[in-house]
Amino acid sequence: MSDSDIWNAVKAGDFTLLQKLLNDGKPSADIGKQVDSNQWTILHHAAVSGNLDVVKLVTDRCNPDIGAQNFDGLTPLTLACDKSASVEIIIYLFLLEKDAESMEADGCISPLHYAVFQNRVDLAKELIAHGVKVSDTLLRDSSSPLYIVAIVTGNGEMLKCLLDAANVEVPFVEDTLGFTLLDVFAERAAYSAEQKIVCFEILYNLGQPKNAHTTDDSLRYNVHDILKPALLSHCSTSLIPYFIATERKWETREDILSLYDRLLIQGHELLALFVMCQCGTVEKESEELEDILQEPFLEEIVLEAVNEIEELYRNVIRADGEKSVTTQKDAMQLLEDFATFTKTNIQSKCIRNAIQCSIHEALQTSHLMFDKPLMNTAEEHVAYQPIIDCMVSMCRNGVLDSVVEILLKDEEQIMRPDLVFPLLKHCTTLFMLPDPNPGRQSRVRLYQWFMHLFGTWKMIKSISLPQLHVFTLKRMARDVVRETVWNRMDAATRTRNSYRFFERLQSLSIPNELKAYLRYSDYTTLQYFLYHMRDALDYLNESRQLEGR
Repeated sequence: MSDSDIWNAVKAGDFTLLQKLLNDGKPSADIGKQVDSNQWTILHHAAVSGNLDVVKLVTDRCNPDIGAQNFDGLTPLTLACDKSASVEIIIYLFLLEKDAESMEADGCISPLHYAVFQNRVDLAKELIAHGVKVSDTLLRDSSSPLYIVAIVTGNGEMLKCLLDAANVEVPFVEDTLGFTLLDVFAERAAYSAEQKIVCFEILYNLGQPKNAHTTDDSLRYNVHDILKPALLSHCSTSLIPYFIATERKWETREDILSLYDRLLIQGHELLALFVMCQCGTVEKESEELEDILQEPFLEEIVLEAVNEIEELYRNVIRADGEKSVTTQKDAMQLLEDFATFTKTNIQSKCIRNAIQCSIHEALQTSHLMFDKPLMNTAEEHVAYQPIIDCMVSMCRNGVLDSVVEILLKDEEQIMRPDLVFPLLKHCTTLFMLPDPNPGRQSRVRLYQWFMHLFGTWKMIKSISLPQLHVFTLKRMARDVVRETVWNRMDAATRTRNSYRFFERLQSLSIPNELKAYLRYSDYTTLQYFLYHMRDALDYLNESRQLEGR
């Protein structure tokens, strides 16, 4: 019998042979200290042999170094964990290592860490049963097993096991940044939605009264309780569809249910959450909901709704070849329904501001140049005008003037008269003010062209010489009516971006066609615009070519 025979029996996990070899002869006194080329001791090999009896026999007869480390820094215990040895072998080796607790304290990876990373709930339970402590620091320590299972692995059964061991009951204490356990979890956990929902429910239920019992069918979240986690989860694996699905079980209004479904199908999660903020259960004061939405980090997420409304808009206006007629009709219907909901239901100031900012961004971005072909016919403009009306209807105060000013800038990628014209129906200042106020726009050629086409005599004179051939009697009469209405308004309401001017026009006892003309929105004005648009494009292109020389 030689030491190599004993090593080979251990490697093979052959308990019978190993026992015979050890009974027939005496191994070298230092066999437990010997190492191979990888710095493995005989106990390292026993730990991965798969045979607990072999491990016990080596421990009893070979006097091994329990804490010896191989080239990878692994002891027999951590090697057994790394190689997913049986629970019995790991627990036996764990009990042998007297310094196991200090090893955890030094920040080394512990058997419990291995159990968490390998999703071995059975091992975790046995380790806990044999004295392993689970830190109650929860998610404040990124190296703790609790943090790893909640944020990295997402094993719900493991999470419950560790929470029970840590004796955590109410983890909803805010840290210095104002984040609770649920907030940190919602923001950082990025595994599958199914796993995240399970873990969320476990963590959420910890904060509920002991006698509170809800089933999946009876659960209805209060918007105040889940709004912050919902928004934070938008940065990783979103919980918003889950919250909407839960709310759907209680919602009875078909129009709201349809809005939820279509918004989620299109990926407009934040817009669906806005709907839930108004239609879900709200037990606290509305000011508290506003306080949540106004928190600096959350406010940035709310403003990401810009992308969703822009996409909603683009789905309607994209070139005909990119989408079927049915798809575009569905997109238009969704835009109309969301606009109607926004006008009649959205009470939150933060959400209204986010939507208004979104409209502003969507209407001025350069993608319009590619998504919407040049409109040459009255039919194209008539079809496009309702889209603009839908977008504008979601703004509680005027934003179109600033959008038009941006579109009028002398920049090649967005110099599109046909995109500006449908917006004029909602503008109150650029061409309607009776008093000259040209500002910097007076130097922009496209602005000058629009001013000559639609502005007042006074405004045109302030920037250049009026072209008499475009001043029809009807146009001169229009200017007189506008100025009369303007002058009869109170000074307090006679301000830029005021809809009161439109309201006064609407109240006049004149034909509706004339009211539309006063706002550049009747059919004759459209024909007038189209008649001159080609000349405008030629003029702008010639001007650009001259500047390039």
